[in-house]
Amino acid sequence: MTDDVPRVRRFQVYEGRLLVLTIADEPGTLRSTASPQGDTPRGSRHAFLDAQAHDAVSEDELRSLLLAASDFDDSLRRLVAAGYDINANDEPELGPGHRITSNGRLAGAAWQGQGLFSCPWWPPERQGPVYSQAVLVAYDVAHAAKLRELAAASVGYDDLLARLEDAGYRLEPLGR
Repeated sequence: MTDDVPRVRRFQVYEGRLLVLTIADEPGTLRSTASPQGDTPRGSRHAFLDAQAHDAVSEDELRSLLLAASDFDDSLRRLVAAGYDINANDEPELGPGHRITSNGRLAGAAWQGQGLFSCPWWPPERQGPVYSQAVLVAYDVAHAAKLRELAAASVGYDDLLARLEDAGYRLEPLGR
């Protein structure tokens, strides 16, 4: 791959701490975890995304959200609006986490543990840096710089949460 070729955006989708879907911004298939025993996971072709379900419990809802979307960004917006969280890390399960809101609007999410800062609306080369205390995602671009600033200044996950609250953000614990 040359430097002038854009890289594909790839994200992990979580319900709370549990990885439920891997999604990429490229034509591919929607693959199921519920294939018959002994078969390879089957999928249907999709025009603008490639996705692999990892959780049979949420698979039907995830598939419906993806099929209703008009493009990749719309897929991400629908997933977040339905209560799922997205980040660019590749972990099967994350530490305890929180959704971050500002003035009643979703600004981002954070999970305890080392991870990459990401913003789903940015190209892959803009993702980062890696923080030792948190996996952090900005859902609202207007909050990305502030979330990065607070993470860079914090010395641990609890300190990050305190800094977020001091800056006027509300924190809602993630379930499951």
